[in-house]
Amino acid sequence: YNLISDAFATSTIVGVLWSIGLGIVTVMVVSSLYKEFRSVLYLKSADKHRRQVLEVLNSGKYSDAFGLCQDMAQNCKLTNSASYKKFLSQTQSHFDVTSVFSLYEDNVLKELDEKAHSIIVKRSTENGVIVALSPVTWIDMALTLARSLRMIIEISSIYGLFRKKKKKTATI
Repeated sequence: YNLISDAFATSTIVGVLWSIGLGIVTVMVVSSLYKEFRSVLYLKSADKHRRQVLEVLNSGKYSDAFGLCQDMAQNCKLTNSASYKKFLSQTQSHFDVTSVFSLYEDNVLKELDEKAHSIIVKRSTENGVIVALSPVTWIDMALTLARSLRMIIEISSIYGLFRKKKKKTATI
């Protein structure tokens, strides 16, 4: 608040410009937070695969474990990846459920984990820059929250838990 009052003390025009600028930033941040929180609520309902893995671990059937791994790979759009093909070539019908899931984790999920890690590093760096450059504490807190929620959505989309909506483009 001192920023705006100091700007008005300098000049009315400067104060109005700072007020408009901070208002625009606030509207953008609130809009972004709304979109991201809505997406996070969607993710709460996307717990399907975890429950299925637990059910398959209890059933102990190879066919169920292998089928679930296939479903997860299709959900993540990994069916043409080299890591998934390696998983398919190494899996054998006499494997137990735990071995199938371990093989899937070692071959397929490892690649996804590396992508997720790179996003975490990138977004953490960006958040550090935002905090360093922001002159107002509540603005950098809101921006950091919005960026962190965006990171969650990006990581979730890597694992096939959330699909980003494609932006519509106008054609002429």
